[in-house]
Amino acid sequence: MALGKLLVNFDPAVDVSLNLIGLFDTVAAIMGADLSVANDDNPGVNLYLPPGCARQVIQLQACDERRHNFALNSVLDGHREISLPGVHSNIGGGYLPRARERLWLTPPRRVTQDANRPVQAHLEWAKARTQMLALEASGLAGDEGSLEIHAWSMTPAPQGKAQNNNDDYLLTIALDRPVRGELSLIALRVMRELGVRHGVPFKRLEERPDLALPAELQPIATQILDQVLGGVEVSLDRAQERLLRSRYIHQSAHWLPSTGVMAMKPVQDNTRKVYPNQPHKGYPE
Repeated sequence: MALGKLLVNFDPAVDVSLNLIGLFDTVAAIMGADLSVANDDNPGVNLYLPPGCARQVIQLQACDERRHNFALNSVLDGHREISLPGVHSNIGGGYLPRARERLWLTPPRRVTQDANRPVQAHLEWAKARTQMLALEASGLAGDEGSLEIHAWSMTPAPQGKAQNNNDDYLLTIALDRPVRGELSLIALRVMRELGVRHGVPFKRLEERPDLALPAELQPIATQILDQVLGGVEVSLDRAQERLLRSRYIHQSAHWLPSTGVMAMKPVQDNTRKVYPNQPHKGYPE
């Protein structure tokens, strides 16, 4: 009888409240009539989180994500957004524990060279080499990887007596390196600790051996947790940043085509698109 009375008087819009909404680098990327996944038009999906929708809304965002098609759907203003090192799946998870990246870091550039001179003598080769050396100095390839300039001949075979005095090539900088997948375990720890502090009964991660951090990530995780829980912006020293860049942060933005499409190409100005948390048409008030 009491249950029946409760159900009669129960109004989910009034009698239910959300304690915590925790988000890991929201990327809607839904294709509409314009055939774009990079804009803020996401037909059929309403992402707006109004003030008061939960006691606490927290989003962990990937500060190293640079893909054109991976714009961030922000929760600002009105909610908390925390920037962590890594790209999209370094935050939310999904990468294999061990993988190998074989990627093109620059768009293939067509160059024309005199047929009696090597492509290495072309000005564009010199420019590519300068860019490659800067990438090497950043530690991107790590100790077990490599960076090289790749060149492909595009010169057609001679036809009849016609002789071509020039050779055409495509040039790009190629990365080949191993990369590890455990960086997302730091974001998991951050969200777990924030949840516990807002009343979420999460279990201890230490009880899960499969979620253990590599030893070299443990001091970085401790530092990030201290900064996040202290309410300050996450910052690492150069050695820590180099370690993550060379071994854990995936090179998600690149120019290697997939089925003829540059789906993972970098955003044009190397600055990730961020779309604000705004009301959508049809949002249930």
